[in-house]
Amino acid sequence: MAGLEAGQFHIIEDLPIESAKRIASNKAIAVYDLKNWWLQGAWVNHAKAPTNDNRVRRALQIALDMEEIMEIATDGAYVLQPGLQYPGNPYHVTNGAQFYNKKDTAGARKLLAEAGYKGEEIVIITNSSYQSMYKAAQVVAEQLKAAGFKVRVDVFDWATAMARRSDGNAWNLWFTGQGSGPSVGPFAALKDVVSPQKNQITADPVIDALYTELITGTTFQARKATFSKFQERVYDQVLFLKFGDLTRKQASRANVKGFVPYRIPRMWNVRLED
Repeated sequence: MAGLEAGQFHIIEDLPIESAKRIASNKAIAVYDLKNWWLQGAWVNHAKAPTNDNRVRRALQIALDMEEIMEIATDGAYVLQPGLQYPGNPYHVTNGAQFYNKKDTAGARKLLAEAGYKGEEIVIITNSSYQSMYKAAQVVAEQLKAAGFKVRVDVFDWATAMARRSDGNAWNLWFTGQGSGPSVGPFAALKDVVSPQKNQITADPVIDALYTELITGTTFQARKATFSKFQERVYDQVLFLKFGDLTRKQASRANVKGFVPYRIPRMWNVRLED
C-alpha cells in the first residue's frame, strides 16, 4: 500500500478494505471492485465421526449465521448467495438454498438429539496464512458451541493445513476458499468432490455419476440441469459448507490505463500515460 501511494508500484491486486476507505479521495490512485474472488467455506469430512452422520452435518449446516461469519472474516467485503457458481455465470443456480444461512440453533439442537450426539469433538482445521479463513473458523466455532457442539480449532500454516487434509482422522471441517473452480465454471467446481476423494474422504457414488453425466452432456441445457442436481446434492449431503462470496478491491496509479480487475491480474492492453 505504501509502495502504491509513493508511486513505487503501478498496480496492487489485494487492497485492504480499510486502506480503500482511507485513499478514496486520492486522485492519484484508482480503486477497482472485484466481486468474484472465492467462495468462502469449509469441506466436511464424511469419514470421521460425528460428521459421518448426515443429521449431525445438517445440524452444522443450519446452525450457522453466514452474515456474521462473513462480516467478521472479511471486514465487510462479501456477498451472500447460495450458488456454487457466481451470479452472472451461465451455470449459476440456487438449488439447495433452503439449507443456506438458516441461523437455526434450536433446529440444530433437535437434530443433534435425534442423532444421539454425545458431545463428540468437532475438529476444525484452519490456517494462519489466510486471515479470512482463520477468522471464519473462530466465528464458526463459537456458533457451533452455541448450538451444542464440542469444538476444537487446530491452526497451522497453509502448507501444513493442506497436508493435514489428506488425513481422514485429523479433522471434521477443513476451511478454505474455492477460487479457481467457480471462476472457470462447473467442471472445475465438481472435480474436487468426485473420486478419488480428497475432501469428504468417503466417495459419493451419486456425485460421481453426476460428474460423468455433466461431462457427457451434449447441450448447455442438459449440462446446466445436471449442475443443478449436483448443487442440490452438495447441500443435501452437506459436502461443503458455503459461507459466502468473498470480494476484493484492487488498485492502480491513476496513470495506468486499460486495467480491468480480475482474480488473477491480466495486463493485456494495459499502458501508462503521462
